[in-house]
Amino acid sequence: MHNCFANCSNKIWIFWKHGLDCSIHSSEEQMTTCRILWKGHYFFRSIVYPKSTTLGREDLWMYMRAFATTICSPWVVTGDFNSILSAEEKLGGKPHKLSKSIPFMKCLYDCSLIDIGYTGSSFTCVMSEKSKVLSGRG
Repeated sequence: MHNCFANCSNKIWIFWKHGLDCSIHSSEEQMTTCRILWKGHYFFRSIVYPKSTTLGREDLWMYMRAFATTICSPWVVTGDFNSILSAEEKLGGKPHKLSKSIPFMKCLYDCSLIDIGYTGSSFTCVMSEKSKVLSGRG
């Protein structure tokens, strides 16, 4: 199948329209980067799917910092970072500890990336005692 790619962990899948000039620039366990030609200009798009632990994400932050030093084109990074920038991004479960966000915040700063926000539902997952059972299908 053309116009598609799955990374080595098979957790990041990328599909693009026929005719779009898109090539896989690099791929790691937690991040895959495409080089895309759009309206005569190249940019990079990285899709991330980090590990769920703070320690597990350190490799991603290091890889992002290294990548940022090698490019001169615009760069957009999308995906589920498994990290948040503020307590307002979390609902339910244990209270957020700012110390858990610092490595993510530092990575964004070091890479000169900014959070452009989002549209749609504010929360995709709410962890609480009541949310342990999601469906009563039988």
